[in-house]
Amino acid sequence: MGKLFFVLLIGLFLFVAGCMQPGPGGNNTTITTDSKPATPVPTYVEDNWTPEPVGLSTSYPEFPRTMMVYRVIPEDPREKLGELSKKFNISGDLKMYDTSWVIEEYNSTSQEQYVLSLIPESGYFEYSNSTRYLDVNPLDSPEFVPDDDQARRIGEDYLKNTGLLPDDAIFNQIGHGGGESHIGNITTVSKTVVISYMRKINGTIVNDRMSVMVGGGGDILRVSSHWPKVESYKEIPLISPEEAFKELQRNVSYGNVTNISLEYYSGTRDTQLSYILPVYVFRGMGPGSCDGEQAFEYKIIATQIMNESGAIQRYDSYY
Repeated sequence: MGKLFFVLLIGLFLFVAGCMQPGPGGNNTTITTDSKPATPVPTYVEDNWTPEPVGLSTSYPEFPRTMMVYRVIPEDPREKLGELSKKFNISGDLKMYDTSWVIEEYNSTSQEQYVLSLIPESGYFEYSNSTRYLDVNPLDSPEFVPDDDQARRIGEDYLKNTGLLPDDAIFNQIGHGGGESHIGNITTVSKTVVISYMRKINGTIVNDRMSVMVGGGGDILRVSSHWPKVESYKEIPLISPEEAFKELQRNVSYGNVTNISLEYYSGTRDTQLSYILPVYVFRGMGPGSCDGEQAFEYKIIATQIMNESGAIQRYDSYY
């Protein structure tokens, strides 16, 4: 029986050489990804230079022969935005932009602007105190900002008390933001603490993320989340990591893979897939601009879709 591989290539490039950082049910159901057709991965080509195939300096991981695919439960974006506005206690006229629905509210007492946005296509939402989140504010000077442990407790308590923290959320890491502004002889420095959460389904990492930003005085400056509701669909056969690597070599012409993992992929903040799919994630290093190196991350969809007659059914490949 012939096999057809489904390719999802997402490149994450980090230049480190001081250069610019660039239908439910039966067996006949075809899974669709609601995404755009594939386009070639760009590579840098110089005169008399022949690209070498991607190398491998790690072992192939063990993998299950089948894996559960999960169906995303659709949500009504108007209902979701209404629920979120109550949780964030924000009101205002609904504005619709190309990809986002936005509610804005200005607090004349604090002279701060609050913004709640939702991308209907994916369910991704973001709430922020844009006056402070997008600017250097003396209220967020380092001496006013809680330490990491305090900020984590403040952020997590806020998410729990508002009913925003998903039951399957797992603490991921703590990061920091901030900046400086210089006006005449006056320098203002700000600092924020960002607490992020990750998701696992049956012990397997999903690319869904949630984060909460804490500023001076323990104020919540921003919350963002891409966390679709899901239900079990069906067990589907997987291709092997060796087969996935061969597919990677056919689409990428440089670099060296140093890590391979099997994870779930649910889409991006802009586009939500109809199903959460298992993918092989290839991470490594390759040549970058200015004679430097760049980290890369590519995902190859790991599922095979078959109908009752045993024929492979495909859905759109995409990058």
